[in-house]
Amino acid sequence: MPEQPKQLGGPAKEPVIYTIPEQFYGLAAKAQLPRETAAPVPGAAPAGAPAQAGPMPASAPAAEKKGSKAWILIPIIAVLLLGGIGFAVWVLLKPKPPAAPAQPSVTLPVTPQPEPQPEPEPQPQPEPEPATSTEPVPPPPSASADADADGLTTAEETLFGTDAAKADTDDDGFSDSVEVTNLYNPAGFRPTKLVEAGLVKDYLAVTGTFQLLYPSAWIVGQTSKSEGADFVDPVNGDAFAVAIQDNPNNQALLDWYMSRNPGASSSEIQQFTTKSGLEGIRVPAGPGNLTAYIDLGGGAIYKLGYAAGPQGVIYASTFTMFLNSFAKQP
Repeated sequence: MPEQPKQLGGPAKEPVIYTIPEQFYGLAAKAQLPRETAAPVPGAAPAGAPAQAGPMPASAPAAEKKGSKAWILIPIIAVLLLGGIGFAVWVLLKPKPPAAPAQPSVTLPVTPQPEPQPEPEPQPQPEPEPATSTEPVPPPPSASADADADGLTTAEETLFGTDAAKADTDDDGFSDSVEVTNLYNPAGFRPTKLVEAGLVKDYLAVTGTFQLLYPSAWIVGQTSKSEGADFVDPVNGDAFAVAIQDNPNNQALLDWYMSRNPGASSSEIQQFTTKSGLEGIRVPAGPGNLTAYIDLGGGAIYKLGYAAGPQGVIYASTFTMFLNSFAKQP
């Protein structure tokens, strides 16, 4: 009998011997078939078969190791179970948010809609007038205006042919009114007289006593007295006039005037001398009138007056020229 192996940790068991039956000997060689290892059949071996050792049972230490690993898993499983139970309890006991209060239903009043009115028929629009490219023409300046402040009104600028926008038309250093009142042509490029330029005419009294200058465009008319004359602007209606006054006592001109006008103030009287050297005075007159007196000598004093037309006094500088040109006939 073979020696029995020693078993660790337990009583010895009888050996089990496995043998091949006799009918199977030589079959592998006869059949030329590959041999297959027969799996050991548990149970009692047939008679005459050699005994084979069976599987050895597991040792005691390995069993103890498996038992120790199972004990480690127990607390882990317990923790997971407790965590799951706690989460379920928290979900069930968690406070729920209060539900929003229900809004009361409000029924709004229905506003009745007005019935659609038919649209009014469009009214025919007047056709627009065609636009004109003509710019409005500004009104002409007033006859009494003095745009360039040279002492000549618009009417006088036209009368003497000067530039209404230029105070010194001929650029000779003298304003246009200064040249006119001193009997010079204000639009001349060399010193020329008004009479030489044809802007004025020389009037000679039929009695041979006096002479003077008047605008060429004006009309001359005789007065009822042979010693007098009228000079009329046919455009604006202004007029200059000459009339003779007696001075039987040959008084000085200022004394003669004050004797005839005792209420007059000497401070309001302006004295002047004509270009020919005759003495004269300018005295106050009513609105729209200018008056002057010139002593011709020989007991005769001449009154020169300006009666303005509808536009007022528009020939003041021309009247001064009229006075300065008064002289005795040679």
